[in-house]
Amino acid sequence: MSQAPLVSVLMPAYNCASFIGAAIESVLAQTFSQFELLVIDDGSTDRTSEIVSGYVDSDTRIRLISRDHQGIVETLNYGLEQARGCYLARLDSDDISSQHRLEVQKNFLEAWPEVVLIGSAYTLIDQIGARVQVSYMPQSDVAIRWHSLFHSPFAHSSVMLRLDVLRRYGLGYNPAMQEAEDYELWSKLLQHGQGCNLREPLVQYRRHPGQASQHGQPAVWEYAGQVAQENLIALGAPLPIEDVQRLREWFYRFPICFEDKDLPLAESLLKILNRFSVQPSLDQREMERIRGRWLGRLFRASFLGKDAAWFFRLIRQTKIGDLRAIIAYLLERERPE
Repeated sequence: MSQAPLVSVLMPAYNCASFIGAAIESVLAQTFSQFELLVIDDGSTDRTSEIVSGYVDSDTRIRLISRDHQGIVETLNYGLEQARGCYLARLDSDDISSQHRLEVQKNFLEAWPEVVLIGSAYTLIDQIGARVQVSYMPQSDVAIRWHSLFHSPFAHSSVMLRLDVLRRYGLGYNPAMQEAEDYELWSKLLQHGQGCNLREPLVQYRRHPGQASQHGQPAVWEYAGQVAQENLIALGAPLPIEDVQRLREWFYRFPICFEDKDLPLAESLLKILNRFSVQPSLDQREMERIRGRWLGRLFRASFLGKDAAWFFRLIRQTKIGDLRAIIAYLLERERPE
């Protein structure tokens, strides 16, 4: 009898004949071998199924399931139902896993039972596999939770999660969030445990003209804004979707100085920060660091703005501990959360 897989690697596939061979080979080359590779062919019309079948003939750990075309969310949910492992790792059919990815993430989840999902930084590559840059994700649980109020805190192809948690709470990918289904799932999983991103890039994310995300950016922004809005409601800081989307822009491109029209939104951001900062279950030292960084941004933009009254109102709401964190932020180089 063959050994049951400890890790299920879920790879949805649709018309990806150009890249799926490299993706499969990166899984077969893993230093951890107790896995199944579950490839769900979503009705491809190119040679995808034929290519995968060639690998199935030589390695029994690969399971190919071919279905009529139903779309990415339905394909992913079907894969979740079929997975037999304790842990589920995601990998898109045009991405590549580092050789020790499964071993590192599996060992981490075994050592830290409170963590329900783990991701990593990733290396962005182009169509021919040339390295473009390394992108880092928020690493600590606190930073992930702050990040998730505005944007997805995980790179989808880098994630490994606990399947028993997913099934215990009836979680899956939401068909109503077709372009942000992963972001919403991470948000729900974080209600049941901690998250973590490793600083080491464990996947190569391929950017090319044929990938779905390159054709649906307006829809991605719209649906991700809805997920962010729901996350803010859960925090107790509801905002109109227009304000949510502006704050999502500020998250990466914070204003250098506030204009009069920015002050109501700055006030909303301050309220969100205050609500986030009073959660007793989160690491307070990490909370102080994040709070100092964002208060520092508010201080700088308000000081350089025209409304002195708002700047002094901000000072009155600031505690001594905040001032230490703000000064530390202003003295350090700007870096991602």
